[in-house]
Amino acid sequence: MTFGNRVSAAIEEAKTSAAEVARKAGVKPATISDWVRDVTQPANVKAMPLIKAAAYLNVNPAWLLTGKGERSPVAAAVFTVNAPAPPPYSNWPFSPVAPDDYYSLLTDADRRDVANIVQGLVMARRNDSTKSTGTSG
Repeated sequence: MTFGNRVSAAIEEAKTSAAEVARKAGVKPATISDWVRDVTQPANVKAMPLIKAAAYLNVNPAWLLTGKGERSPVAAAVFTVNAPAPPPYSNWPFSPVAPDDYYSLLTDADRRDVANIVQGLVMARRNDSTKSTGTSG
């Protein structure tokens, strides 16, 4: 299944349109059309539109881009949503937000969204890194 096939299937299953996905992703409808028609190769897809589109379509951005991993964003979460962060938070990656606020104020769905965004960014950076070094893997 190609990137375009995955995007098309996700749009169809979400019972939405490419134009609406474009609006939610903050891109022109032609961008999503290029994705669906495999005009844009996965290595050239920008991270944030992909992440926003995947969130709207309720799919894992890594799966949407590569076809690998879990299709469901919930199944692909990069951390266990209900698990408390391990004290003393010395490696807490979100310095503007206190860990206690993160766990007490954000809902499970909010934390899943954060996990999916981070996972999508990591996959995009891996993809960028592979493209710039000319390696695969």
